[in-house]
Amino acid sequence: MSELSSIILCSQGGLGNRLRPILSAISMLEQINDKYDLKCLWIKDRGLDIHFNELFDINLIKLTTVKDICVIKPYIDDCMFNDPEPNYRPHNVELSKKENHSGSYNKNIDYLINNNKSFVYPLPFFIDSSFVNPQKYPSIFNMILNKNIKSEILKIATNLNITTDVIGCHIRASDYIDIDPNIIKRIYNIKTKIKNNKMKRYFICSDESRFEKLFNNIDNVVIYKKKYDIKKEDENKGCYSKNCYRGTGYVLESVVDLCLLSMCNTENDSYHSLPGSTFLDSARKIKGWDKI
Repeated sequence: MSELSSIILCSQGGLGNRLRPILSAISMLEQINDKYDLKCLWIKDRGLDIHFNELFDINLIKLTTVKDICVIKPYIDDCMFNDPEPNYRPHNVELSKKENHSGSYNKNIDYLINNNKSFVYPLPFFIDSSFVNPQKYPSIFNMILNKNIKSEILKIATNLNITTDVIGCHIRASDYIDIDPNIIKRIYNIKTKIKNNKMKRYFICSDESRFEKLFNNIDNVVIYKKKYDIKKEDENKGCYSKNCYRGTGYVLESVVDLCLLSMCNTENDSYHSLPGSTFLDSARKIKGWDKI
């Protein structure tokens, strides 16, 4: 049997940024597992200060190191890494460097797979390939989520009476407030909409506790009460931009929020402070995982 080529995920940043490539890469394996194995360089950093195995029960992905990647000599796109060595590149192919509006990356992934090329995928988007099967995302998430975490989430969902009749509201704030000051206005608009519609129930989750507290005393709102909050890596720096620190406890509670959000109705963008959030996108894509 010939040696397998490798798809290598370079996972860094927040939860949604890591989960999207993982889901899409695993969905590909059904078609290509006779040619490929799946590796992950999991970077434990300020964006997600937690070990891979604390979140996922999985043997489909092998954790790897930079040293191992160098031995494989995969293709690395120079739009993400500076000056890759020439022998890392496939011949006669120009990979697209333009992200499209769906948050996916480049169709020429198919070229690499059809030619059994090992490659690094360092991006926070779902992999854009004909080998990807998005319909499998809910079942994949159900399969890989740590069993103890899954059990606890299902209990919390029952206690909070989270169903698809509940409108899920993702209040993304922290570093994005520095980028888009209008987020604050949108958050208060969401609060007004909720207070004016007493006939509906709402689930609120935010990456900052101060914004969840805005909704605490509204009767038709449910919130998963958390112990941890986002922090600034450098407290002397005034803003969260490139300064967010998400510790282990915070990340584990964020997984609960992600799963509860996925169980709600999240279709209406006007109930989200940042509709393009990768966290929200991930929650929408795994919808139904709890029914499998």
